[in-house]
Amino acid sequence: MGEIISIRVDEETAAYVKKQVDDGRYASESEVIEEALRLLK
Repeated sequence: MGEIISIRVDEETAAYVKKQVDDGRYASESEVIEEALRLLK
């Protein structure tokens, strides 16, 4: 497990991240953000 950090996102982004988890695409909000950052590398 990596370092714990905190980020602030707008309401639309937060809703999108939550929906990805609620829909079962990811197990956690952290996984959504990690995948997004991985794709930016």
